[in-house]
Amino acid sequence: MTPSCNAPTNSPSVIAGGIQQLSVSQLKRHKQCPRAWYFAKVLRVPEPTTGAQQVGTEGHAQLEHFLSTGEDVLGAFVKAGAHLLPSPGPDLLVEQPLDGEPPLTAGGIPFTGFIDLVDSRRLASDGVLRITDHKFTSRIASNAASAEQFADADTEPGLQMVGYGAWALGQANRFPGLRVLELEHLYYQTRGQRLAASVVATGSSPESCVVGSEGVRGRKAPWRHHSAVPGFEVSKAMSR
Repeated sequence: MTPSCNAPTNSPSVIAGGIQQLSVSQLKRHKQCPRAWYFAKVLRVPEPTTGAQQVGTEGHAQLEHFLSTGEDVLGAFVKAGAHLLPSPGPDLLVEQPLDGEPPLTAGGIPFTGFIDLVDSRRLASDGVLRITDHKFTSRIASNAASAEQFADADTEPGLQMVGYGAWALGQANRFPGLRVLELEHLYYQTRGQRLAASVVATGSSPESCVVGSEGVRGRKAPWRHHSAVPGFEVSKAMSR
């Protein structure tokens, strides 16, 4: 989840000791190291950008431009997974903000962020909505998450993808007829051989797509206003 280069700058997350908004990166950081979160979001201590972060930022910008315009600006890392991407077009939701009603919240605090890609092309015919998060990693074989992790908000990948799924399920007017929710990590390898892989968790039963007020059923997740998709099966694709 990387904000668009054209997106407005986010307002401060913490003002006068009160948390104003949350994001996936904030929750991940706090879970890994509360002190690091405090320095970054409360004290607002600048953090240096790493080489890996720069590669990811550039790759996300290339993908955003390509999927929005069709212009091939893809670098070597992204080209390895070009065949796993949908064809570009204005109907794709690229860098989709977590907006709409009802709002997605965590502990009563508004949740902000952007989804890399929302593909609704199979919604009308098959009731399928795919949510994709692009990931740049040094080694896919050892770093890629499993589809089972996507369905469990207690895991780092699930914290993000369950939240995205909760957002989608709450947008009934935007995605009418949603019956199958696909949550995808699309990986691009940045070291060694140029590889890409798609890992997808699929909620395949109509009764899975239920909107409720009790949060994510069966998961220790912070989301409210929606239920997640509890039944997932694994689908993987690897390119070389």
